[in-house]
Amino acid sequence: MKKVALLLLILGLVFAFAACGPMDEEPEPTPTPEASVETPTPEEPPEEEEEPENGLEGGASAIDAEALGLTITRLENGADAGAHTFDHRELEEAQWGVEIDWDEQIGDRLMIQADVPLYEFAVIVVENDILEDEIVFIPGDAFGMIEVLLPGEAFIINSYMGLGTFPWSGITFLDENGQRWFFTINQNMSGEGAPYILWGFEDRSDEL
Repeated sequence: MKKVALLLLILGLVFAFAACGPMDEEPEPTPTPEASVETPTPEEPPEEEEEPENGLEGGASAIDAEALGLTITRLENGADAGAHTFDHRELEEAQWGVEIDWDEQIGDRLMIQADVPLYEFAVIVVENDILEDEIVFIPGDAFGMIEVLLPGEAFIINSYMGLGTFPWSGITFLDENGQRWFFTINQNMSGEGAPYILWGFEDRSDEL
């Protein structure tokens, strides 16, 4: 009987110690998953806008004239004179500084029209210079300016004398956005197409 009581006492102590466990041991911390660090993707530099191609270095091209609906036509004698008329002999006398004895029938009659309003439209002297081994055109004095050339109207240049492939005269105007345009009046020496061509150019006189 004593053996049974002793056995029960031993078993009771074993269960008590097992339930309590060691007092000095701290519970192990539960590992937390490491936060994934995303490597920032470098931003790509914005693409540079390509400048529109043009037919003349440093300036606008004949395509710009087409975009404005700008045309130049040689008129036959007796054709309608149009809304605005300018005698090119006035420009040539001012350019050369002398009075010229003109014949009545001298030169061509050129008609200029556009599909959009052209403001402060004028005929100009076109000068030239050399910039970095390149011939650049320079807008000179203006003549025959009108306030606006409207679609459907015509600007007529009388007594225009062409001087081959090198232009000496041109036109200038402001478009509807207030941008100033310059065009040379060129004889078409190729023998194909219109006898005169308008070529756009940029005023680079501030670089000279």
